[in-house]
Amino acid sequence: MVMIVDDEVCSANGTVVSSEESCVIVAPEPDPDGEHCQWFAFRCVDDEREGGLVRLDTQAMTWPEALDEYEVFASFDNKPWRRIGAVYSEDDERLDWWQPEGVREARYALWEPYTPSRRRRLLARMRRAHGASVIELGQSLDGEPIDAVRLGGGEQVCWVIARQHPGEVMAEWFAEGMIERLADSADPIARAVRRLATVIVVPCVNIDGATRGHHRVNAAGVDLNRSWIDADERAPEVLAVRSAIEQTGVGYFLDVHGDERTERAFAARDEGNPSYSEQIAALETRLVDRLDELWPAFDRESGYPLDAPGEGDLRCAANYVGERFGCPALTIELPFKRWTSRDARRFGHASVEALLAAIEP
Repeated sequence: MVMIVDDEVCSANGTVVSSEESCVIVAPEPDPDGEHCQWFAFRCVDDEREGGLVRLDTQAMTWPEALDEYEVFASFDNKPWRRIGAVYSEDDERLDWWQPEGVREARYALWEPYTPSRRRRLLARMRRAHGASVIELGQSLDGEPIDAVRLGGGEQVCWVIARQHPGEVMAEWFAEGMIERLADSADPIARAVRRLATVIVVPCVNIDGATRGHHRVNAAGVDLNRSWIDADERAPEVLAVRSAIEQTGVGYFLDVHGDERTERAFAARDEGNPSYSEQIAALETRLVDRLDELWPAFDRESGYPLDAPGEGDLRCAANYVGERFGCPALTIELPFKRWTSRDARRFGHASVEALLAAIEP
């Protein structure tokens, strides 16, 4: 069995540690900041189709405990991605799974990748869709466009951004589900949202990190979701989105992420912001309540410790936007475990109805 790590795997990340006849060992590369290491994606080619053991060296991983009872994503001979069983050993610092016999080419990843071609197709559909448009907010360090989809024309302005952390790829699948439903002119819920609001969705903020196979940072090694209050030229993605929000204003803000350790989706609020009020809390609760009604795998309680009053981290997007504009601003966290891209898309689809509940008069 021969190991190949190349550009044919979306967001490739992995270094061959050892390659023997019946076993290959791969280690994920840390992000350029040196603080984070979790994402992996690589291709494994077995010309003899004999199968064998694939081992992920987890020594450098930031959250290795998240791999307990985890199932890796795999695509065999270009068939659709699916989860397969894997065994994590905390003592040996490794994650093992088997490449089956009869398979020549397998692709493995921490989560099902969201490919650039799929992103281009989504944006192309939105350029043609009635009541939708695609706007370029700026460019990344690598010169890639930071695109947003604008839907509806209502008075309220809602911003939804996804994938500031590129390894949290489920966030972009969520964005796709939300965008597709909002663009459906036959959907009465979508029509109601578009009548009341203008919704601007950024499916992938950290386009360079996604391409390079990073987990948390952009091309300059900057964690975008720790840069909102003091972003500079090393974080042009934040500067672009932040500037666009300043131009349009915002009445409701969602920042979509993935959490490595949770098994249920949840929403983190901005209770630590200096200007947080009962009115903002009530508007956030309307969305949280509806998500709880719509989605069995949603957890009403935040998966994070609550911030004390005045101690919110304004480096983070939701805290910054909520404080700057005095509006409800939630961080939505999706799980790495159990879910597939279908779940993330369906949750994005359902979130349109929750958004309507939040913005209705």
